[in-house]
Amino acid sequence: MIDELKRHGYQVSPGLIYPTLHSLERSGYLKKRKRIVKGKVRKYYVITQKGLQIFEEAKQKIKELVEEVINERDRNSPIGLNENKEKMHKKASV
Repeated sequence: MIDELKRHGYQVSPGLIYPTLHSLERSGYLKKRKRIVKGKVRKYYVITQKGLQIFEEAKQKIKELVEEVINERDRNSPIGLNENKEKMHKKASV
């Protein structure tokens, strides 16, 4: 998991990953399965139904956030982002 995250530009340590996995397991979002591989106990985490539900909710929230960030108009302001950029550019040019 750490290597996969690293491929995407994240640098995380086992000190972050394992407490996070344990917390997700305690919350019922993941289930741990232990297997012996080459004489060593390996832990594999599987997402639960509860985890899938919260994951889908999180994906929707992320999608909404991304849409707001890339949208050309700021929904909370009567002035669009492009108009703000133009005004800022004009002020900087003066």
